[in-house]
Amino acid sequence: MRIILSLIGTSLLTNQADNNLRTELNRNANLLENEMPESLMIKLSWLKQEISDLIKKADQEKLKKLSAELNSITSFYEIHSPTKDDIHILIATDTYLAKFACEIIQEYLNSKGYTCWHYCAPGLNTKSKKDFDEGIKALLLYLDETIPEYKQRRYEIVFNLTGGFKSLQGFLNTIGTFYADRIIYIFETGGLIEIPKLPISIDQDLFRNYAKEFLLLSKDHFLKKEDVKNIPETLLYEVGSGVYGLSNWGVLMWNNVKTTILSQNLINLPAIEFDSRFIRDFKNEDSSKAKIKLNETIAKAAVIFMEKGIAGLKADGGLQYEDYQNTNIESLPLGHFRVTQSLRITCVYLEDRQKLVLRFYGSHEHIRNNEKV
Repeated sequence: MRIILSLIGTSLLTNQADNNLRTELNRNANLLENEMPESLMIKLSWLKQEISDLIKKADQEKLKKLSAELNSITSFYEIHSPTKDDIHILIATDTYLAKFACEIIQEYLNSKGYTCWHYCAPGLNTKSKKDFDEGIKALLLYLDETIPEYKQRRYEIVFNLTGGFKSLQGFLNTIGTFYADRIIYIFETGGLIEIPKLPISIDQDLFRNYAKEFLLLSKDHFLKKEDVKNIPETLLYEVGSGVYGLSNWGVLMWNNVKTTILSQNLINLPAIEFDSRFIRDFKNEDSSKAKIKLNETIAKAAVIFMEKGIAGLKADGGLQYEDYQNTNIESLPLGHFRVTQSLRITCVYLEDRQKLVLRFYGSHEHIRNNEKV
């Protein structure tokens, strides 16, 4: 069983286009759908039909010549027998042409019986460094939400980095050293290159000692220079004068160590206090995955509370914070917010201290039994 993650560029389109159309495609390579010239959209619809017909008729060797992505996927399966459980994830840049090429390749892989979908990270293009960095951050979040589950199910993770922008290939090559079991390319002479997983480990002491800071930064909360003075500069980026956020390398590192750190203990955060019964509920949680989710949800709530107050918590559609009707704790309203659909946290807002005191965590039944609501 494999997850084959492939970067998708526009070679499938440009390889089949005449010189004039190829020039037009290259000129418009970074545009979104609503920015595309109507005349080019019409030409693309014709080109798609032509490419689809070529794919249907192509043998193995002709298929390889259609695009870099089809070349690497086909070459990989010539060496490694496909399985019925193989899953293909196509990664497109945030451009119309890359998504367009993705759809054609996805249709082909689906027709061969593979489960296949594509993902496009918002902003992932080469229009500007800022957009590109935001796109990489969104891609890192997607990988962190997707890959670990399949690793637990013993899927082999293959990064196919033959297609796509050169700048994106460079980032994914580094990211792949942490997520992939092997990385594949097509060599200049046409052969397949496979790079096995390297024995890389991260020293967790830094992240464990500054878990609070990394957790807040991972929720897009910016910290002052004095708060991050002991964190290496490569893991940070300067948002403004003396204010820092987590760089893409910081996100990558944190995502690869947080499982251990967040599954062991509650992380003490500003504006949050833990009732002893809440600590007990955390310790009684058997699932490491649930403990990680709990810590991350508390961090999200802490950031929103510090930046927008109780009104911000109530406005957030994910947390769905609200007060129980006619239920007070020492004259203070008893609030609650969502961790998942089946798990909640109860809390009390101490306005004078600007603190949220977390009381209980667990199922709806656990909350009802303990809070008598």
